[in-house]
Amino acid sequence: TVIHDETMPRTMLNGDRLTYLCNLYAWGLPLVIALVPLPFHQYGEQSGVPWCWIKDAKGEALNYWRLTYYVPLWIGIAFNLWCTFVVVRAVQRITRLNRLIGGQGAAPGTAAPDEATRALVRLTRRLVMYPLILVVCQIFATVLRVAESVSDRGVSDNYWLSVLALCGGTLQGLLHALAYGFTP
Repeated sequence: TVIHDETMPRTMLNGDRLTYLCNLYAWGLPLVIALVPLPFHQYGEQSGVPWCWIKDAKGEALNYWRLTYYVPLWIGIAFNLWCTFVVVRAVQRITRLNRLIGGQGAAPGTAAPDEATRALVRLTRRLVMYPLILVVCQIFATVLRVAESVSDRGVSDNYWLSVLALCGGTLQGLLHALAYGFTP
């Protein structure tokens, strides 16, 4: 609770408002994204590609689906990075304050942190892994989709970038499980 109280702005400590905003983002944004193509009759089979249902008047693929996935994804990643930064900064302040007052069992002014402070620092280091895993796993797919969007044919010719994008997407769950498994 100390970290929560230190990291959350006072206006966001009201859980009802925060829950409302999170639900609005989690349910409202996908609903709006799904409804935008509807009045333009853009749902339907795309010529030559059976898995994409968003098309233009000629039946060709639109880059709309790329935007509706990758823009919210990177907004979420940026939010995760910001939250992690705020938590790390709060833990650094707590650690610094603990060193100034001496912590539990240490002489005031000594640099020897107590066990609770060391555990908090270890936990924070592991916490940093979660947004980094997201960035590492999604960066190759994002670069690949941007390359496909600007390509004349709509397909990237970079084989290794495609392999890295595929591996990053499939390794994300495993890496998160490993990061969680190594967290005490």
